[in-house]
Amino acid sequence: MATAKAMNDAFQSKDVQLTSCLVELGVGFTQGNVGNMWAYDMFSVFIESTEMLKNHLLVVLRTNKKPFKPRMTLGELFSAIRTVCPHYGSQFTTEVNVGLRNAFSHGLYWIRNDRPDLYYTEELGRNAIVKPLSDILTVIAK
Repeated sequence: MATAKAMNDAFQSKDVQLTSCLVELGVGFTQGNVGNMWAYDMFSVFIESTEMLKNHLLVVLRTNKKPFKPRMTLGELFSAIRTVCPHYGSQFTTEVNVGLRNAFSHGLYWIRNDRPDLYYTEELGRNAIVKPLSDILTVIAK
């Protein structure tokens, strides 16, 4: 995550120069798709790191067994942590936006060309949540 944050900071501080360099390579990058490629890469890092967090926590917490069990979803895990540790558990679980992570993991998000916003839904059939893409990247970097 430290490497991802450093790369994100570098990309954001040198956006125009990096975009220009990638476009000049002539391998398919355009002015319009470099930013999208970067955002999708950050989404992938977010999904992988939250999945790793979940799996490591389950290994540690399974020593106590109840209410933790193998193959819990991230939402189930965080709910169990809040139950077992009411004070620090809820403080800890606010650090990860489970709904956003699920939207990325299940492909329930989209970006429109006319606005720099991310649209996502936590479950199929629900109304879309609209957030500025810059806010989403801040959550992911955090």
